[in-house]
Amino acid sequence: MIGLTICSLKQLPRIFATLVVVLSLLVFTVWQFDLVNIKNAFPDKQISNPVTALCFIFLAVALPACAADKSSLNSVGKALALVVFTIGTIVFFSITLQFNTSIDKWLYTDKLYLYGNKGKPNYMAPNTAFCFMLAGVFLTTCTARRGFAKYLADIMALLCLLIAFTSLLGYFYGADEFYNFKTHIPMAFPTAVSFFLIAFANLLTRTHFGMLGVFTEHFTGSGIIRWLVPLVILLPCFLGTLRLRGEELGLFSR
Repeated sequence: MIGLTICSLKQLPRIFATLVVVLSLLVFTVWQFDLVNIKNAFPDKQISNPVTALCFIFLAVALPACAADKSSLNSVGKALALVVFTIGTIVFFSITLQFNTSIDKWLYTDKLYLYGNKGKPNYMAPNTAFCFMLAGVFLTTCTARRGFAKYLADIMALLCLLIAFTSLLGYFYGADEFYNFKTHIPMAFPTAVSFFLIAFANLLTRTHFGMLGVFTEHFTGSGIIRWLVPLVILLPCFLGTLRLRGEELGLFSR
């Protein structure tokens, strides 16, 4: 049973990367064909910025390439990760330092205001740009097995995972403070899902020498952890959601 679970974990990175590509292509379809009903089906009725979706496709391709044994694939993967890192860095500092850049306005420029959120055009959110910076770092260092780069890859991936998970909690709880940065446009729900999948997939590709190695050992304790940790994280979130929905339906008071 434990061996089967470990084999399943090894397949998850490719599955997650595929899901990110599918979600990004769905975003492009919405932008291209003005599928407003699909856009409104997402929480907060917000779709990802098209350049954001393009960056996720780059990351999804870079993930298996960076972890591959062939040096040529490694070079392609790291080049794509570097492109995403550069885009995220430029957008993030253009927001924080308040200078104009048009990188996140390259695609579907005439629709960015139409598909905006809360009166703001659908540019790249600052927390989205920051997560792209993190993703660029942990993908270019994903094969590091020793030294500072080994810990840097895990720390950057965990930080990205935490930001994405917090944003998803904000959507489930209806608390926009969890995914919105001050007065800027918030991180879209598809964006948060994609970051969560990419960061988690990166950690799973490093199970032989990274922090998640404890999950994939063939010991009984590792098998227990694989069941216990998701339960400990997800069960309180689920119960909290039930409590909020019960209050909204008037089943009980606060």
